[in-house]
Amino acid sequence: MSFSIGVVCLVLLAVDVPIFVLLYRKIFSSRADFEKSVKYALTPDIISAMRRRYRQDWEAQNKLKLFLFLCFLLVVAEFILLLVFGDMVGPRIVF
Repeated sequence: MSFSIGVVCLVLLAVDVPIFVLLYRKIFSSRADFEKSVKYALTPDIISAMRRRYRQDWEAQNKLKLFLFLCFLLVVAEFILLLVFGDMVGPRIVF
């Protein structure tokens, strides 16, 4: 039985959202922690250094980068699985 790629992508999206929420809860202790990470990511490092908050800036930025990297890695892994097992899903994706 073959499914269209659109249906498979919708199913994967439905599976991804709870995983993204789980990653969010594991990495960030609260919404304020997430907002602080975004704030520090948008603040230039030189400004953080002048305010003597460079280490806090570095830690907060790395939390955000880790979260984004893990979400991206999950999507890429699913895409690779679709390419490898695409014959079971539908037409093969060719670049």
